Amino acid sequence: MKRRNFMKCVSAAVGAAGVASAYKLTVVGKKPPERPNIIYIISDDQGWGDVAYYGHPTLKTPELDDMAAESLRCDRFYAAASVCSPTRATVLTGRSNWRMNITSPLNPGEAAIPYSNKTLAEYLQPLNYYTAHVGKWHIGGFEQATAGAYYRPPWTCGFDHCHSTYNVVNTGDPYAALVDDYNAAQAGTPNVDKNNIVHDMDYIEDTVRHDLYWVYPPPAGKEAEALGGAWNIPIEIAKDDAFLRSGNDAATTGQKTIDFIREANRQNKPFFIYSCFHSVHTPLSEILEYKDDYADIDQTIYEACKKYFTSLTAMDFEIGRIRDELRTLGIADNTIVVFSSDNGPNKKDAPKTYVPGLQGGRFYYTHIGSPGGYRGYKRDEHEGGLRVPGIIEWPAVITTPRSTKYPVVTYDFVPAMLELLGIEPEMPMDGDGTKLLKLLRNQIAENPNGTLVNPADERKPMGFKDSKDDAWMTHTHKLVRTDWTDLPGGAYQWELYNMVNDEFEETDLSTTDPTLLNSMIADWTAWAADVQNDIDDL
Repeated sequence: MKRRNFMKCVSAAVGAAGVASAYKLTVVGKKPPERPNIIYIISDDQGWGDVAYYGHPTLKTPELDDMAAESLRCDRFYAAASVCSPTRATVLTGRSNWRMNITSPLNPGEAAIPYSNKTLAEYLQPLNYYTAHVGKWHIGGFEQATAGAYYRPPWTCGFDHCHSTYNVVNTGDPYAALVDDYNAAQAGTPNVDKNNIVHDMDYIEDTVRHDLYWVYPPPAGKEAEALGGAWNIPIEIAKDDAFLRSGNDAATTGQKTIDFIREANRQNKPFFIYSCFHSVHTPLSEILEYKDDYADIDQTIYEACKKYFTSLTAMDFEIGRIRDELRTLGIADNTIVVFSSDNGPNKKDAPKTYVPGLQGGRFYYTHIGSPGGYRGYKRDEHEGGLRVPGIIEWPAVITTPRSTKYPVVTYDFVPAMLELLGIEPEMPMDGDGTKLLKLLRNQIAENPNGTLVNPADERKPMGFKDSKDDAWMTHTHKLVRTDWTDLPGGAYQWELYNMVNDEFEETDLSTTDPTLLNSMIADWTAWAADVQNDIDDL
């Protein structure tokens, strides 16, 4: 038996027995529900090129490769923004992040999904859906005292079950540094960091609340310790919890997702699970159990990229376990699984390694990510910041595996699910759910170059906004402007690209096609004015 298959069997056996933790779930399989189950799996800072199925020469992602080969592979899948919080807000609401005044990564107390914007989980609760959130949240504060009006944890957004962090954690052992601080503080010699901040018990407890895991509802016996209804796992318990401190945080996200799937199945309920891996946002660790997967590559490359490679492969393995669990329970056909990243890869001035011949020699990777051959990266509205890996699986409907160049964006997801279930949205949606459902049902014909056989199948234009950058995209063209000061003509100059003939954004048409440029600017301006009305009403 191959190592990965063997480890899946071991992991499945451990999961079936329950995790040795104070808040484990005990589950039994049952007949699947009639309504479709829904799982949205989202990674963090994973670029378009951060999968083997697009040609990365050394990265190992066999589970995502299998999923892409067996499902609908979306080659023009877009995050709605080039940074995390904005995109994540769109996944749950079907509305542009700009309408919610979320245009950058959030600190508690800065912004949140407005209570007036209903999430998919809230729409599904009256239909008896079991709803759960796992992993990174980052679209609303967890504590009323620090978040104020922007207190908006997942348990206020329709999620009945949560194993959540506010923001990123280390992809290895998220508690390691704090356990060292805890031991030093208990010994009476607290650590002091380079900023002369004393890591005493007050610091440690504040950090645990802000950065690490919360559980909702509280486990039995922990209700008195709950803050705002949820239990923040204290350092005194977490430090000795082998599940939380396995050295592989992706395994925590994967196992809790599986636990919730099993519990929903035991209750014979349809479910919506929003599973948010921390990989591959920094801080990264080398996940040692996946080191041997890279024994066949140049070890100089491995040493430079080991944290990035093994963190991604660890997440990939867990996605395979989740898909295997659906098949084991006999509910895979009835389950819609969407996988995407939240934005393009980080840059941080990392040196680039180019891959000859791939995407005309444009494809490159660094030790923290790859946009493929596309221009830009995280925090940039060019393709490298927005175009991400995207796969949609629904075996009952997507019966023939295929790839598509039809553009899909994260805010298409909610209106598609609402239309599928016959739910009327309470607010206008930016996404095009109707076209996404047609795409899933293979009712949109494409020419080999990605243009449409029937022009009536063209989707609604897509608007993008984060920080100071803007973009507006149709099926064939893209308008983009950024605050980069080194652009020809200076900052905030609109650029125009043909996305069919120039997907790498190398030929700016803004001066050669002023008619199209002005038409698209007018459309963007009208959309922006409509968005501003919503912001004013918040």
